[in-house]
Amino acid sequence: MSPRKASRSPMYRTASTATSPGPVVNILHLTDLHFDALACADDKTKRAIAYDALLTRLERIVSGDEDAMPSSFGEYGPRPLPDYVVLSGDIAYRGSKADYKLAKDFIKKLLNVLGLPASRVVVAPGNHDRNIDHAHGLGYPRNAKQCDKWLSPGALAPISPRHHAALVLPFANFVDFCRNGKYMKPSGIAGLEYLTGISSIKTDDHRLDFLVVNSAWFADRAATDMQNMWLGLPLLQSLCGPRSNGRLLPRLAEEDHGNRLVVGICHHPREWLHQEEHDSYSDRPNTFRYLAESCNVLLSGHVHGALEPPTSAHNCAQSFTGGATYASEYFRNNFSLLQVDFADRSVTRAGYEYNPRVETWEEQTQAAGTYPLFHTGRECEPNTRVTQLAGRWDSVFWTEHQPAGRKKARKLTLEAHGQKGFRTSSGKFTLDGVLDCGYFSGHWRDSSEEPHLHGTFQLKVHGKHSMVGRWLGFDKTGEIRVGLWRFTKARGRRP
Repeated sequence: MSPRKASRSPMYRTASTATSPGPVVNILHLTDLHFDALACADDKTKRAIAYDALLTRLERIVSGDEDAMPSSFGEYGPRPLPDYVVLSGDIAYRGSKADYKLAKDFIKKLLNVLGLPASRVVVAPGNHDRNIDHAHGLGYPRNAKQCDKWLSPGALAPISPRHHAALVLPFANFVDFCRNGKYMKPSGIAGLEYLTGISSIKTDDHRLDFLVVNSAWFADRAATDMQNMWLGLPLLQSLCGPRSNGRLLPRLAEEDHGNRLVVGICHHPREWLHQEEHDSYSDRPNTFRYLAESCNVLLSGHVHGALEPPTSAHNCAQSFTGGATYASEYFRNNFSLLQVDFADRSVTRAGYEYNPRVETWEEQTQAAGTYPLFHTGRECEPNTRVTQLAGRWDSVFWTEHQPAGRKKARKLTLEAHGQKGFRTSSGKFTLDGVLDCGYFSGHWRDSSEEPHLHGTFQLKVHGKHSMVGRWLGFDKTGEIRVGLWRFTKARGRRP
């Protein structure tokens, strides 16, 4: 495997093939690696073959092999070079030091292929990362009141530098693994580094946060774990702060809200949580909703299932549940590449599944696609001072609810029409709109198809060189379609 040179950028390092109006962050999502030092020789051999094939597939993507490029990412925009690696739990199988030694060796090979430093790896704990030998006598909370008492920053604080709280002690090997590997260190609650916290990466214009949440505090690897997992509302409140006037994470500076995205990482999906964590029976906030409202993207694992499209968590976060990267040959082992676009406020997903018959990782289209991100916090205000949109623009658009569809690009020239109107005619495509209060709204028509396609649009003007919004129209069958539309002022043509 040939190493790549790591990027000098503090956030992203995508090799763009076209104009990009803002940063695009690529995330490699792996989960449930289940490294087991005590596994039999046959299992170790099959795992090694699967992971060698995974590294080979990633090396082809990083090297620019056209046959290996994710089809769902399309031909427009940056290549999918991973900027960060997210491991959403169950790195080990028994939580032993020997298990983590195997995991560390694999991650070192992975980073060598990706050309990334260890600081670009974000890890959340899972139930198998809890060393069960150090968890005897710890049971499930009886109710939310007891859970909130046990999972509070004060209750989990270290007793002394060498003595951890009872619920923290089973994760000692996991924390040592993260610390010794020099992986990204979530912070925010003293004594709980790597178990829960927030890591922030900033550039001059954008901010990316990784919110790590531990859902495995009380796991015992038994069937009774189902609907008995707790996130810890006091911990989330300590990290994210109380809600204020409907705004989320109010501790952020005002300028961060518009150009900020949050990726949450939690091993267990919603259905594994205790009912009191995702239903409200009293004045206690819904903990899972609290988490969803704090994120734009939520990554989890645990279920070892096939790749599925994301779900909208409380109309706030796009929630992706990954299957095991490798559990055994009897599972649908898989991983995902996610491309998060700050300008589009969208996330594109490409999924890969391991085929043990031919020992290769194959792209799967059933869970691929581009999905809109819901805004958290105060949105960017539109630019109400721009009165002249005339000029050449690069536009890119796609249709929602068509997972296999690619982004499509079109070059347009806007010409002034009246005091606030602008129109364009490019072949058989026409667009006519009016700029008002920072929004460019109007209608479009495509005469290249029979019957002619037509619809409306509204774009928010950002700065002088970018517009982002939605279009709506009818397809050939008369069905209503909707999608995202982004305009970027063409290079070399800016006034």
